[in-house]
Amino acid sequence: RVNRISHALQALGLHRGDHVALLLPNALEWIESYLAATQIGLYVTPINWYLTGEEAAYIVENCDARVLIADVHYAATALQAAREASLAENQCYTVGDIPGFSPYESLLAGQPETPPDERSAGTLMLYTGPGEETDGDLAEKVDISSPNPPGDESRIIRTLSQQEGSRL
Repeated sequence: RVNRISHALQALGLHRGDHVALLLPNALEWIESYLAATQIGLYVTPINWYLTGEEAAYIVENCDARVLIADVHYAATALQAAREASLAENQCYTVGDIPGFSPYESLLAGQPETPPDERSAGTLMLYTGPGEETDGDLAEKVDISSPNPPGDESRIIRTLSQQEGSRL
């Protein structure tokens, strides 16, 4: 199933460095989507279920998600996020039934089970809630410019150290 979803995401035109937003509970579909996206070099941006539609929309827009996968339990939030981010039906998938979203299972239809030809490690893009000293998102704070820069973990530590004024 993971390979088939990877092929589906590629068929939708997603390439290394593009973003997929997930508004899903801890369930099989979250794991499948995460593995499918990260094996083809995509960023996966999880959206916390307790966020408002406006907050979720900010994340979808800010990370420039090309696809949103949501669970029916979060339909109101998903609908607002998709609408405000101007995502089309072929960019929105649902576990369950959300009007204007395509079924999650449709990602599997007609896709091969073989691993994708061009595999490349993707990564997570995480957002935090607004705090006293932050604008809200870790991506800006850490300044991640491409998925998994090989061997450059020191850049992230240096960036955090400079921004926090601490020694790491």
